[in-house]
Amino acid sequence: TIVYSSIEKLRTDLPEVNPTCMASALRQFEVMLGMLPKRIEKELKHSNKLRRWLVPFAMRMGAKNYSSSLLDRLEAMVTNPVLRPVRRGVKAKVMPRMRFFVSGGAPLEPKVGAFIQGSLEIPVYQGWGMTELAGAGTCNTPDCNVLGSCGKPLPGAEIKLEALNEDLREG
Repeated sequence: TIVYSSIEKLRTDLPEVNPTCMASALRQFEVMLGMLPKRIEKELKHSNKLRRWLVPFAMRMGAKNYSSSLLDRLEAMVTNPVLRPVRRGVKAKVMPRMRFFVSGGAPLEPKVGAFIQGSLEIPVYQGWGMTELAGAGTCNTPDCNVLGSCGKPLPGAEIKLEALNEDLREG
């Protein structure tokens, strides 16, 4: 089943459709991430104090898996064995069927990708393309998914990078 949604309706469509994958542009990811804290809070409403503290902590630690700070990554590595089941429980409540996201249209903010991949443990594959190419030219894959990269050329795509020899200074 393929479902199309607008930014305005994404908040209501996403829980109702419960997709297995989602291709989207940066703005939809921002809207989706804006709604997640409320959904998580709703799920935790009747939980004990420890769980209400532990879940947000586990989500923050998950995002640190993709931090540029070595100390953050070490902290995440140490806490992952204990906190991973908590994060998987959150994913099971808010996006139980989601297997992966595909992002295109603009570079995905590193903090957005880190949250999705680290906190929800859902891969985000970024791609690049142009209308003139009839769609995608590159995309990350499960075998090579580097946060902040738009991936390798797709089969059949030939990409050539050239330096511009233009003087781009003003004045």
